[in-house]
Amino acid sequence: MADDLNTSLSGNGPRDRTLRRLLRKPELERYVLPLLEQAFPPRAVTDLEGEILAGRAEARDGQSARIQVGDEVIGYAWGDRAGDIARAFGALAVQDREIRALGRESLAKYREITMLYALAEKIIGAPDPTRIATIVCEQALRFLHCDSAALMLLSAETGRLEIVANQGAPFHSRATRELGSDVIADVLTSGVGEIVNDVAADSRTLAADNHLSSVVLSALRTNDKTFGVLVAGSEKERHFNASDLQVLNAIGAHAAAAIEVDRLNRDLAETVRKPPDLIYGVNEVPPPGVCLLLAAQHAFLAILSLAYPILIVQEAGGDRAMAAAAVSMTLIAMAVGTVAQSMGSGIVGSGQFAPYVSSGIYIAPALQAARMGGIGMVMTMTMLSGLFSLLLSRFLRRYRWLFPPEVSGVVVMMVGLSIVPVALPRFLGLGSGDEVTTAPEIVVGVFTLGMIVLLSIAPFGRIRLYSTAVGFVLGYALAAFLGLFDATILSAVGDLPLVGLSLVSYERLSFDVALLLPFAVATVASNISDAGLIISSQKTNNAGWTRADTRSLSGGIVATGVSNVVSGALGGAGTNLSGGNISLAAATGATSRRIGLYLAGIFLFMALVPKLTALLALVPSPVLGAGLLYLASHLISSGVSLIASRMLDARRNFVVGIPLLAGVGLIAYSDMLVDAPAWLGMLASSPLALATLLALGLNILLNAGVANHATTRLTLDENLSEHVTRFVSRQGASWGARGEVVRRAAPAITEWCEELHQTLGSDKAALDLHFDDFRLTATIRDPKDPEPRPREIDTEQAAIDRTARAIARRYGCGVRLNTVREIVFDFEH
Repeated sequence: MADDLNTSLSGNGPRDRTLRRLLRKPELERYVLPLLEQAFPPRAVTDLEGEILAGRAEARDGQSARIQVGDEVIGYAWGDRAGDIARAFGALAVQDREIRALGRESLAKYREITMLYALAEKIIGAPDPTRIATIVCEQALRFLHCDSAALMLLSAETGRLEIVANQGAPFHSRATRELGSDVIADVLTSGVGEIVNDVAADSRTLAADNHLSSVVLSALRTNDKTFGVLVAGSEKERHFNASDLQVLNAIGAHAAAAIEVDRLNRDLAETVRKPPDLIYGVNEVPPPGVCLLLAAQHAFLAILSLAYPILIVQEAGGDRAMAAAAVSMTLIAMAVGTVAQSMGSGIVGSGQFAPYVSSGIYIAPALQAARMGGIGMVMTMTMLSGLFSLLLSRFLRRYRWLFPPEVSGVVVMMVGLSIVPVALPRFLGLGSGDEVTTAPEIVVGVFTLGMIVLLSIAPFGRIRLYSTAVGFVLGYALAAFLGLFDATILSAVGDLPLVGLSLVSYERLSFDVALLLPFAVATVASNISDAGLIISSQKTNNAGWTRADTRSLSGGIVATGVSNVVSGALGGAGTNLSGGNISLAAATGATSRRIGLYLAGIFLFMALVPKLTALLALVPSPVLGAGLLYLASHLISSGVSLIASRMLDARRNFVVGIPLLAGVGLIAYSDMLVDAPAWLGMLASSPLALATLLALGLNILLNAGVANHATTRLTLDENLSEHVTRFVSRQGASWGARGEVVRRAAPAITEWCEELHQTLGSDKAALDLHFDDFRLTATIRDPKDPEPRPREIDTEQAAIDRTARAIARRYGCGVRLNTVREIVFDFEH
């Protein structure tokens, strides 16, 4: 026993204090210690170092026994009945350790529950999955004492893992990563969390850029679907246990539920955002008969643009057969583009109902190409224009600031205004050598327009869907009754073949560097016009529209590029989106992209049946003019709506006003640039191109150097509300923010400042605003507290927390309380 004691004395391990704690308990001090102190022969209890804890020292001359807890020796009993004493103290020590273990477990559970409660409270105020993921990673890092924590979500579209948030050591240098055959992939597949305490020894890789030696992973899952992974790890090798995995699983469960709820809310919002005046939304499927009738309405409008390929062929010296072939090829390209837009998933096509027509924007450079090199050069340059559109589409997401709503609104408005010079003469029966308006022509025009307007607003079931078609039919009938059809033209149509498709003939493809600039300018103008029309369509289909969907925009421009490459390869004319057809869809309340597939079928049928195309082209001028005026009014109002969706300051007023004045001026004085240099003539080849390029250039020029953040000092007095409202409104107009967001932000900031003044006695505050088109962030800080302090749990803190949550609920914003005196409000834009 002496050898055992000497061995324990020579050890360097930590001193066990179990016996000391036992002997300090009141019951043992009262009943057991006297028995040891007064016993004869003497008895004693010592610790491992031989120090007397109870009893008398002379007892060490007698027999001894180890006091053990399992195989662990925690002390010795000496003297008479040493074995019984050792066993009794051993049993008491076991009971003490069990009680203490239960206490530690209860404390750990309490800490876990407290942490989860605080986590849930923070998540509730998080505005989006990114903020939720950041909060979750912060908690995992702090609670598990790790070096790195990352939350990754599996993208349904790309099949790649997206690193939504990362705290501590960076997990990966890229925002997304492939789903390989590694530990994370196994967790995603099985849906079960996992512990890897020695990453280097595991046969699977971790595919991380940092040097984590031990990791614990939790699967994010809801309804038996695993959609992400939460990873926490340590750079030094560490033994994670089941308790650590349990904690991470609890944190991950909170994250999964919150992210899934956010996704469901967004999906629900998408389903309820259909405006009440739409009968068939973009993703709804009308009956086949309805689709066919609606597509026929749109075909009536599209044929007007088919004059452009005829003009180009005539300029190149082609005959009627070649012109007919060019029309057929253009129709095929229009069908391809319309299908791409309607079926689009964001990569090719916008997923909107956006039909294509032959573009008037390309007519000036195409005529120049026809004069210089014939149809072969027109084909080459049209294909290059399509390739240039494909290139531009790649930059749309990165440079979305080039296309704010006011620029898109100007483009859409100018599309409508550009229709007026074409529509008004036809409405009055003028054009094609007819320079005299007759009473029957005026009667037909007014009657047709009146019937279209009346049917579009009449509360008679779904007659509004067919308002244009019914108006056209009635206008046809009245025109026939009043003798407005030309019998000679009808006989010419009879000479055309019923079915036939011929290819465009050309000697060779050719190219000229001098044409690059005019075609590049036309392509840019056309693509900006298309972008504006797609944004207009997005807004029409979404009652809660706030900003352009750049993924849809990019796919839409790709479809334009594809359409022009096909048109150029076949020998057709350049194409772009039809503002008239998009306006007609909005006016009739039918924007279903399924209609685009039927319309593409009609385009292909028309390409194969030239007689039908000629018959459709016989629409009496007053009837066609009435329909075009109806559509122009819708486009102009849509453009105004887009412009008014953002606040405007002096700079943005010029971005809107100057291009509109220039475009309208060129419409009114179309020959004012006749003697201008050739390059200027190309830039101003059409009012739409001129207004589009001016709007884009002024937006870049006048908004250059405008900072996306601003700071002011607030005095918390009776003028606080006025100061905050003026400052936030001025900055909102400078950034082109939505008025509704600014009207929520100003009172929220004011209320918080009043709470600071009332609760904490603050008389000054610093306000910092930051805007990035996705959100408006307001940070309010009391300058008396320049350095962040740990949050104190007291009466003031509770009052501040309650007020912050109440303001967030009242004004629909996210809130983050950094300290008692610093808060951040996030307003989704």
